[in-house]
Amino acid sequence: MKAMTKHIFFILILVIFSTFLSASEMEDSLLHQIQISKDIAKIDAQIELSYYYRRLDAEKAKYYAELALDELNSNFKNNALEAKAMYCMGLSYYYTMDYQNALDIFFRSLALSQVNDDERLLSDIYFFIGSIYYYYYGDNKQTIDYYNKSINSALRSNNYRILGAVYSSLSNLFRISGSYEKSLEFIYKSRENYAKANYTEGIAWIDYTTGSLYNTLGLYEEALNAFSSSLSIYHEMATVDSVMTGVAICLDQLSVIHTELNNEDLARKYNQEALKYYIQENSRYGISNSLKYKANIEYKSHNYKMAMSLLDSSLSIKKEINDRMGFSSIYSTYGAILIDNGLYQQALDSLEIGLNFAIENKQMKSRIEINRYMAIAYEKLGNYLKAYEYKSEETNVADSIYNAKTTRGMLQLETLFEIESKNNEINQLEQEKLISDLSLKKQKNLRNYLFIMIFLSLIIIVMFFYYYKAKVRSNKELHESKKIVEKAIATKDKFFSILAHDLRNPFNSLLGLTRILKENHTKMTKDEIEKIIDSLYESSNSNYSLLNNLLEWSRTQRGNIDFTPEEMMINESLNNVKKLLSSYANEKEVSIIIDTEPVNIYADKNMITTVLRNLISNAIKYTKNGGEIRVRYNDLNTYVKVSVSDTGIGMDEIDLQRIFRLGENYQVLGTSGEKGTGLGLIICKEFIDEHKGKIWAESELGVGSTFYFTIPKNI
Repeated sequence: MKAMTKHIFFILILVIFSTFLSASEMEDSLLHQIQISKDIAKIDAQIELSYYYRRLDAEKAKYYAELALDELNSNFKNNALEAKAMYCMGLSYYYTMDYQNALDIFFRSLALSQVNDDERLLSDIYFFIGSIYYYYYGDNKQTIDYYNKSINSALRSNNYRILGAVYSSLSNLFRISGSYEKSLEFIYKSRENYAKANYTEGIAWIDYTTGSLYNTLGLYEEALNAFSSSLSIYHEMATVDSVMTGVAICLDQLSVIHTELNNEDLARKYNQEALKYYIQENSRYGISNSLKYKANIEYKSHNYKMAMSLLDSSLSIKKEINDRMGFSSIYSTYGAILIDNGLYQQALDSLEIGLNFAIENKQMKSRIEINRYMAIAYEKLGNYLKAYEYKSEETNVADSIYNAKTTRGMLQLETLFEIESKNNEINQLEQEKLISDLSLKKQKNLRNYLFIMIFLSLIIIVMFFYYYKAKVRSNKELHESKKIVEKAIATKDKFFSILAHDLRNPFNSLLGLTRILKENHTKMTKDEIEKIIDSLYESSNSNYSLLNNLLEWSRTQRGNIDFTPEEMMINESLNNVKKLLSSYANEKEVSIIIDTEPVNIYADKNMITTVLRNLISNAIKYTKNGGEIRVRYNDLNTYVKVSVSDTGIGMDEIDLQRIFRLGENYQVLGTSGEKGTGLGLIICKEFIDEHKGKIWAESELGVGSTFYFTIPKNI
């Protein structure tokens, strides 16, 4: 049924619009049309041919646009055709990255299009002007202003293709600024409009944009799938028009991901193919990017001399074409190489330049990376205060990405939604007018009207069914993508929140104590010095515990901890934990009583030992001197139930609801002033979940607490 529906759809389209021409047939047809036509028809064919050549051959595109303009200036006065000819000439400069000339010609075309009130052409021109302000001048305010104007005109003229392009560009802008949820929203809008326009290249570009978002989030498997899908479409298109730029950009990104995954052979293979196509297309922008990515491969392979040479070549090209968005990553890689070679001051000089460009272009990920390298360089130079300053800035920028709620006002996007609202009103009025006109026609010629309506209804039904299926499929894919991205954002949100808030204060404490000791040690008594040393030891120990727990938890999130269940005796693990914590328990005169009956379970020994160590350590921490801890375990046929009870300070109902949730920042001092990290119970829950078990607690304030967990006998 599905195949038949598609067959009917294409037959109907062929009946209405005749046959589609291949790329070479279109070129031959337009050249023939120019030869046999005169006056306006000839000029129109020249403009169409210029548009056809806009990306294939810039010189031919300019030539035919100039022929059309000469004819118009000499023999005709037609503002509409002159505006289109100007637009096509502007495109020929745009696609060769001669942005200054392109902008000048686009503005001349814009003035003519405004006089003609040509909304469709206006939407195209506004988009390209906005893109030049973004890529060439780095002016976000002007970019958003012209993108808004483009959307306004595109909605009025149903120019779905340019709507897809604008929303795609906005998605990229949000991704670079760290607003990943907004980026995903605009990917959805772009795909929807490209589907309405039936624009294959647009769908390929959206797959590429989706891959870029996944790559930024570190979701490499999903990114590989998205780039591979885009590459497949671009390859198919290249068989028709021989344009390999789309193929090259996908190969480049596949190279980047395999570099991150340490697949050096694949990274080199894809990079070499991409560079070959860029040279074939004479794409200076593409060549500069491929050289930059190749430099990163050589850097990771410790071929520093080759990497520096490639970066020099890439930077030289980017300066020629004024690709300001590409500067920060190059200077960042310079800095990384210089650090590896012990040239720390030179590294700082390079990184400082890169940081300025990253801030100017609102490239949040680059800012994080450069701040991290600067902290390393200052640490190597022994300037620990500066190292701490840049490490804090790295954390703050990361915190701003994952915790800040992006508002539409931040990038002046309120007008996007106002325009859509106004467009709905316009469409409604147009529909009412159309119904009125059709009613008049019906009165004049009922028989013809019914025939046309039946024919058009059939087309509309088939088209609706086709686009409905495509939209359902697209929505499903995007919904799954959004769930993956949201989960990744939520996880990183939690992790950076802990780094930003829980790790900053202990380090401030350390810095404060060391500063006091440094400035006043000659004036202080031995007792005062010993007190500060004790405080330093306690704070360092607390920091070490927090970092250790953070590392353990983050490894579970990345799936880096192997889960290897085996037969084990739970009482043996408990006795080992008791020995490990015996000095701590003896210090507080807390007795630990463990059931002696041996019970066999099937579990990961390291994970279960970590859970038991955390629970018993917590019980000691919150039990007063002279208290008691009791560990029991019961074999309940399908699972084993373990409980750790103490006679400690206990918790109320509110705290019981918080202890297993990351981000609640639940930390209570022990009965001897011990500090916790807030992560121990989170790790316990992660490990018990891995065993498909359950963990919970019961407690009474001032009486004590009991923590329970279950382990199924067969996982």
